[in-house]
Amino acid sequence: MTNAPARIKLAWWNTRLTPPKGKSLEGKDRELAVEIIVELLNQGTDLLCLGEVATSDIEQIADSIEDSYRIVDLSRSSTKSKFNIALIFRNERISASEHEFIISSYAESNYKIAVRYTCTIDSCLPVDIFIVHWASRLYRGEDTAEREHFGYSLRSEINARIKYSKNIIVIGDFNDEPYNRSMTKTLRASRDHSVARDSSDLLYNPFWKKMTSKDGYLRGSSQREQIGTYFFRSHKLHRWFIIDQILFSPNFVGNSEWHLVEESIESWKNEKLVDAVESSQSYIDHLPVIAEIERDIANG
Repeated sequence: MTNAPARIKLAWWNTRLTPPKGKSLEGKDRELAVEIIVELLNQGTDLLCLGEVATSDIEQIADSIEDSYRIVDLSRSSTKSKFNIALIFRNERISASEHEFIISSYAESNYKIAVRYTCTIDSCLPVDIFIVHWASRLYRGEDTAEREHFGYSLRSEINARIKYSKNIIVIGDFNDEPYNRSMTKTLRASRDHSVARDSSDLLYNPFWKKMTSKDGYLRGSSQREQIGTYFFRSHKLHRWFIIDQILFSPNFVGNSEWHLVEESIESWKNEKLVDAVESSQSYIDHLPVIAEIERDIANG
């Protein structure tokens, strides 16, 4: 008898329900955001990380999801820095143990680097999940020293943690694309899974392959394509950016019985969400990102 592989679906979405700065979602935008969260769970997401949420948002979401899920409010910390993060997970698949807010100082300013959340999947896989929402480029520009510091700080935390657990997943809104120095030089996230597999100093970033259109230009086609996770209408070069990503330690690319399911990598969307993101009338500006991992189960 052969058992099917055990799969776990992970997702991240920067909801913009309550951003650190700017207008919170109201009316139809807020209704759609909660609807998308419920739909992600209904489609089999086992662990959903949410950004830009406040405690009041989390209470509203909790009223809309099934009892089989647990929601964890990580929207505040013991410091003055607000993390605005929540975590929803399926109780029967995931158990939680601890979390830590990671803050680092640079040039007399404090920056939110990540929330480390330690959990166990299927009672057998301990995982450290680093949930990220780095500062916007509107306030800290592309490839600045501050942004490199974000990568160095997170890499240092990962190096310290990997002594105890080699199962590391980094997920969230980096406000940088896969090729930026904060991601490559300092965080050490590689587009080459075989190099990452053979190194203890790298993460694998499968979102490189989402940088361009799958089919490219097709003559006669006027269909818009969402090549990215974040929409910036007024940009002069392109409008879609890959700033929401999920990264994996070498254990998930060939060094353990748990494996990344490469074909599962996607920016999740439906027509209502895309219409809202691309509309000048909506404040929603991100698509969720999805990834799955699976466990090889021996014949028995």
